[in-house]
Amino acid sequence: MPSDSSPPSDDRPEEPRDRIGPSQSGFWPRFWFNVCQYSEYYFMLLIMLTVFAVLNAIAMLLAEQSTASFVISVMVFVILGTTGGGVALVLWQCNRMRAPKEYNESA
Repeated sequence: MPSDSSPPSDDRPEEPRDRIGPSQSGFWPRFWFNVCQYSEYYFMLLIMLTVFAVLNAIAMLLAEQSTASFVISVMVFVILGTTGGGVALVLWQCNRMRAPKEYNESA
């Protein structure tokens, strides 16, 4: 007769860990796996940032530039460049993770 003080047995099988990616148990591998699922949206964002930068450059060339408008245009370039650099790093990391192991080891 089993005692009532024993913990209840859980007969459910453990969920497979491969839903988060192959052999990814740390924080950063899971983080990059989740981020890279949306890489096509990051690529579209990079294209949009490039279009905004081109439009800003055209506006700087065509419009009369006072000191204030020049400073604002430069600030827009800094914001677009910083955001574009971050998105480019995310896309680079995602491409590096998807590359075959032979390619990663040779770099």
